[in-house]
Amino acid sequence: MKFIQSILSYFAYYFRPLFLINFFKIFRNILLMKKIISIYDPNNIRKKIPKKLREKYIRFSKKNLIFNLNINDHIGYNFFINEEWNDIPSKIARKIGFNKDDIFIDIGANTGLVSVPFAEEFNCHVIAIEASKNNGKYLKKNIENNNLDIKPVIKFLSSDKTRHETKLFKFNGNYGANSFFKNWNPSLSETDYELVENTTLDNEIKDYKINKIKIIKFDIEGYEYEVIKNFKLINQIQSIIIFEYNVKYLKRIYKDQYNILLKFLDSNFDIYSIDKSDYGEIILKKVNPDISSEVLAIPKKFKSNYKNLIN
Repeated sequence: MKFIQSILSYFAYYFRPLFLINFFKIFRNILLMKKIISIYDPNNIRKKIPKKLREKYIRFSKKNLIFNLNINDHIGYNFFINEEWNDIPSKIARKIGFNKDDIFIDIGANTGLVSVPFAEEFNCHVIAIEASKNNGKYLKKNIENNNLDIKPVIKFLSSDKTRHETKLFKFNGNYGANSFFKNWNPSLSETDYELVENTTLDNEIKDYKINKIKIIKFDIEGYEYEVIKNFKLINQIQSIIIFEYNVKYLKRIYKDQYNILLKFLDSNFDIYSIDKSDYGEIILKKVNPDISSEVLAIPKKFKSNYKNLIN
């Protein structure tokens, strides 16, 4: 079976013309096609064979928004085929009455597939923070394409270093999995890295009114705890926090302390796992530290601000 998977991955690596990817897109809802789409997914290829895909750029429109994508990367490939982005921040924003004067911070913005639709829908200011220069070039282009009020910050959120550079490990085939932990989610091919400029979250928001920041989204591949524990304003913000909680990969980094971020937040935040109903509505449940999920943290002293979200 492993041999057959490798052969299929080599075929998907060498033969992936754009007309074929477009064919996948048209028939994406057919069961057999879903399996083929999975085989061709760059994230699958990188885990099956030690090959590196070359960048393949396309320009793509969705709901009057224009995106530059790399379809030889997991996120660009899946967005092009399925035409879906992570809408959890937007759904939560609607429930809390987010408006054009509020601020959304997207940490781990990647190419802007959350920041861009969010800024367009709410006509608000977004701070989009992305460490990778490669992802950052797409992020900047997608902001420019759509003429939105988004401030791109192509830097690494460290604890207190603002003048140095840090290694960011890059995983060809899924640059959304880039991490400051080399063993986070590696490919079979050799792991590259880039040096990225350091900053801090406190430094990036120092010129903003803190009460205007309503949502902070983290998706930084296991580094959430390191950033949040050193965020000096963590107990002053009124903002809710959304972050990815992946037990499998967190155990690689923190071993038995994989739930360290949940424990850190517990004293000052009410913590929920985020689920969706069959109709796509947001459902909040008691978080289970042994199950991976999107997580929502609501500051206890500002809980009354989010009654519509909790009820």
